[in-house]
Formats: sequence, C-alpha cells, structure tokens
Amino acid sequence: EIEEEKGWKRKWKDIKKKPWYRPLKKYGMLTITSIIAILVLIICGVTIWKDLTWEGWIAVCTVALVLVLLVNDTYEAHFTMMLGMVILLITTVISVDDALEGFSNSGLATIAVLFIVAKGIELSGILKYVLRYVLRRPRYLVV
Repeated sequence: EIEEEKGWKRKWKDIKKKPWYRPLKKYGMLTITSIIAILVLIICGVTIWKDLTWEGWIAVCTVALVLVLLVNDTYEAHFTMMLGMVILLITTVISVDDALEGFSNSGLATIAVLFIVAKGIELSGILKYVLRYVLRRPRYLVV
C-alpha cells in the first residue's frame, strides 16, 4: 500500500510537469463553467426558446457570459457588469436611455453608498477589533 502511494505521488508529479497542466489549472474552472453555460443555452434554445429573436439571443448570451465571468471571478464585478451593459448597447438591444435609467434608481444609489461604507470599515481595521470582541474564544463548539 505504501508503494502504491509513492507511485501515485510520482505520477502526480509527472503530470504537474506536463506543459498542458499549468493552463488547465489556471483556466480549468473557467472552461468548465463556460461549457456548462453553452450547453444550457443550446438545450434551452432548442427546446424552450424557439421563437426568440436575435435580440433575445444576444441578451441571453450576454447574461450567460456575465454569469460565467462573475462565478469565476475573472474580472472585478463592476467591470463585468459594465461589460454586459456595453455589449447590449453596442448591439442595440437596449438604448442609451434604458441603460442609464438604472443609475437613477434610488435603490442602486443606496447599495453604492453601502459599498463605500463597507470598504471604509474594511480599510480602517476596526472590524477586526469588533469581531474579536464579539466572537472572543468559544468555550465549546456546537456541531
């Protein structure tokens, strides 16, 4: 059994030395989620969305792209969302008025202010002291 484990470790080290391993490790999750998103789009397109126009397809594909980029944390969230909006603007799926209308929403402004406050609290380091006081040392662990 010990020899099998050594052989397995040796094989794993050999795999890590292969030229295709590093890109697979770096982009593997992105590739897998992209393939899943494409399969879902194809299956839904064939079965559910038969009467979808080209604008609908661009919107669905843009949402799928944004979701894949957000899940994999490829770019920052604000850049990914703006990329989706720009794709929809360039392809004339939405108008400039429709795109900018969302920024005038008071709910969006509230969330933006909360992000600013949260970043300020994070950078100040006060959260560390508050959590240390609140959590302290647990006497027992409830599972």
